[in-house]
Amino acid sequence: MYKLMIVDDEESIREGMARSIPWQEWGFEVVALCENGEETMEKIRQTMPHVVLSDIRMPKMDGVELMSTLNAQYPQIKVVILSGYSDFEYLNMSIKNRVTEYLLKPTDIDEFEEVFYRLRTALDKEQQQRQQQMHQQKLLFLNSLDKLLRGNLSTQESTELAQTAGEYNVWPENSAVLVLSPDEISCEKQALLDVQSQIVEICCSCEGAFGKVLFFVNSEGNIVGICGTSSEEDLDYQSIFDFVAQLQKTVSQQLQTTISVGISELCTELQMLARAYEQAKCCARQNIFCGKESIFRYSQLEQEIPDKDVYFHTQMLEKALISHDHAEIARDIQRVFSIFDRYPLKEYRYIDQLCLSCLLELSRWALQYNVRMEKMLQKAGIAYSDIYNCNTLTAKAEFMDVVLKRLADALEKQRVCNKKSNSVAHQVRQLVDAEFGSNLMSLEYVAGKVNKSTAYISKVFKNELNCNFSDYITRLRMEHAATLLSGTDNPKIYEIAQECGYADVSNFIKVFRKYHNESPNEYRSTLLRRGS
Repeated sequence: MYKLMIVDDEESIREGMARSIPWQEWGFEVVALCENGEETMEKIRQTMPHVVLSDIRMPKMDGVELMSTLNAQYPQIKVVILSGYSDFEYLNMSIKNRVTEYLLKPTDIDEFEEVFYRLRTALDKEQQQRQQQMHQQKLLFLNSLDKLLRGNLSTQESTELAQTAGEYNVWPENSAVLVLSPDEISCEKQALLDVQSQIVEICCSCEGAFGKVLFFVNSEGNIVGICGTSSEEDLDYQSIFDFVAQLQKTVSQQLQTTISVGISELCTELQMLARAYEQAKCCARQNIFCGKESIFRYSQLEQEIPDKDVYFHTQMLEKALISHDHAEIARDIQRVFSIFDRYPLKEYRYIDQLCLSCLLELSRWALQYNVRMEKMLQKAGIAYSDIYNCNTLTAKAEFMDVVLKRLADALEKQRVCNKKSNSVAHQVRQLVDAEFGSNLMSLEYVAGKVNKSTAYISKVFKNELNCNFSDYITRLRMEHAATLLSGTDNPKIYEIAQECGYADVSNFIKVFRKYHNESPNEYRSTLLRRGS
């Protein structure tokens, strides 16, 4: 039913039109009768009609001035001019002020009906377009909100989301995230979606002490609610619990279905919603341990942690990742998870946090090799939060195994790329390989040649060659010494020492014995015996 306002300075005419015409049959309701334009503008703010039917000649503000004012301030209102004057000037003013219809007195009922049929058709179409536009805007908002919860929203998108959030009762600065989990529903995907849609519809119709709550089914198939308030007072957890309990009761009554609800910690800014969503998901799964219609708040979850400390050997994992040793990686993962086989936990939050802490530490470490773990996982369609969706110890262990093996592959690929590139590391290695026999060879010497610090050169050897500078020089010199000892020229030991960069022969012999487990002369003798 659309709202109609009738304006005419003659009471009998406006009253007659209100009573004699079957407005409701045509889809209209008369909400106000006004004597002139001034009275119309006073009442229009209260009634906000869809259509104004007005005479032209009236005292105070006439129809011409009224249509001009309406066009400027309320362009969405349809204006129908009813006049006894056929003057071209009035018709021209009507066109200029976007008047919808212009009728001349006297007008019969059929003409009225035809005009208002066209008006109702136009209003129906506009209303449908507005609804479609609002629906599309909400879908775009929910898509952005979903990306935010999963940690995939850009800075620009975050800014746009914050600007429109209040329109959908989302107040990130004072809110909490809810995740609703239907208890014991085993059905086909479409049937589950139907149940979830019904739950969302019921939940959106409920209202808490803090106001309305936005609910939707996100891309992960979870029913998510963002409850909050624009009030300066902090969100009250008791009011959230009361609201959730009412939701459970209403859903149970209308759908004969029970739901468990996880409640996150409070958020004070937009970017905290992603973490809060993970918290709420973790809590919603507690119905596995505590039965139907559970309500869990994240900070209230009890942790049952093993008596002994449990941790991943990250330093060992770093070495295994660099050397691409998948077996060693798998052994450490198995070591950690075998402990939990002996210490069952009521909930897996401790294990999830342990795994995520390990991955976070390794992601920071991998940056020094120019490997961005987050980008690597994104390309593979994997997210850190996937650990929460692994509902068994085996699944969580397999997740860690997959992620760490992918990281090892990425490090190996990056190392190969670095070797092929004309980098400082490549220059350093070429320099050392060419001049290792000089007794001037040292970290300071190499650093001066490539204009880098000694700390940087030391880091290059550790990252690129998986050893320190002195070990690399020693290996080159000892291998070269062995080559000279095996030759037919039969050089003196002191000559070999000098060519390998040792000014002190006794030091050379000492280093050679440590590396080859025998002295240079013994090494030569062994070679001669083998040759004979």
